[in-house]
Amino acid sequence: MASFDYAVAYSVTAACVSPLRTGGTDGDVEMVLLGSDGLPMVQGSSIAGVLRSWVSRHGRKGDAERLFGASRSGTAGDRTSLVTVSDGVFDADAVSQLRPRLRMDGAAGTGMDSQKFSMRSMETGSVFRFQLLLQTKGRDAAAEQLLEEALSALHSQQIGIGGQSANGFGLVKLSVKCRRFDLTQAADRMAWLEDAEPTEPVKLSRLAPESITFTVTGSTSGVLVRSGQREKRGDKNSVATAILDGKKAVLPGSSLKGLIRGRAEMIADFLNCPEAVTELFGTQGSAGQLRIRECRIELEKSRVITRTRISRFTGGVMEQKLFSEEPVSGTVCIEAVVKPRNKEKAIDERCLGLLFYALRDLAMGLYSIGSEGSIGRGCLRNGALTVTDKGRSCTLRFGDGDMVREGDTGFVEQWLKSLEGGETT
Repeated sequence: MASFDYAVAYSVTAACVSPLRTGGTDGDVEMVLLGSDGLPMVQGSSIAGVLRSWVSRHGRKGDAERLFGASRSGTAGDRTSLVTVSDGVFDADAVSQLRPRLRMDGAAGTGMDSQKFSMRSMETGSVFRFQLLLQTKGRDAAAEQLLEEALSALHSQQIGIGGQSANGFGLVKLSVKCRRFDLTQAADRMAWLEDAEPTEPVKLSRLAPESITFTVTGSTSGVLVRSGQREKRGDKNSVATAILDGKKAVLPGSSLKGLIRGRAEMIADFLNCPEAVTELFGTQGSAGQLRIRECRIELEKSRVITRTRISRFTGGVMEQKLFSEEPVSGTVCIEAVVKPRNKEKAIDERCLGLLFYALRDLAMGLYSIGSEGSIGRGCLRNGALTVTDKGRSCTLRFGDGDMVREGDTGFVEQWLKSLEGGETT
């Protein structure tokens, strides 16, 4: 920017409400980025990219280029950014975690042989801080409003930072303060030179969701999504434990998406609509419309169980092959969100009907979450499925062989009609 005489400095504190992956690789381990001081960090370009993307979708034509700069090829006028974004630096007590992952074949939707790796991310509850600086010629209230709306979208968890956002990573809640500098005024010029701290609280609004939300709740026993590490417990054998986020057992969004996709593919094969699966879950090089957040297991209880290993080839017991594992029981709340690719294209109702059927079966306990469903683990009891779309909501509750409907089911019935190509019952 050639010149400016007005600036707004924003100081942002971000608390992670889901794990955050900052990227970087080292062999078979994806690392978190570290700054020169050794503290974990989020690149300012990553934060700016997320904010710019939201402005591109929701602002007027040219707003994103005006705020965040434009390509120098074929663009007339001033191409520099009005907004400067610093790197986000985590507090010194922030903790990272290591998780096992399996690279997926995007076309087939299955795991790739010999493609295991580990991923390090920042735990839920970790806090990082960054600064935004808006520099304009005279006060630009419209630019301030647009930037604060983008921050509100981040605060409302409509968008996330970093990798694995489709699996619920990178969601944050924000606390923001600002300070305005009118550089035509002597007092503000002095404050600018002294790098005065922002002190004025910025009230971020909770933006109404643009998406359709499916929520499955219920209780389950014996869930185990293995962490890939074993713990030594006294003199006993080492124990396979569940994946933890902080000290809470979790069901990763990628694991949930995989099992839901499997059920959706089975239903789509029966109804002959494989394109609905592709639209929802995406393919290699093309993201789908579905986002599934990581699920924490609440009211959790765990117990170490020692079992005998079974031969995959003979189905018989393997002698002297005892092993121990610690499955977790508790209540779950699984949230799936479907977002349109852009504001011009509506979500295909067949996709919504397919997802409804797949999640209804999960709430009914017809398939399991976690591993070893074949021995009765991970099926939901007293499950419920709630669907919310533009202020409309309906709930199906399952228990003791009965189903109870609550709310307006008309919009869901329309989705199922579109999926099946006929009347629904």
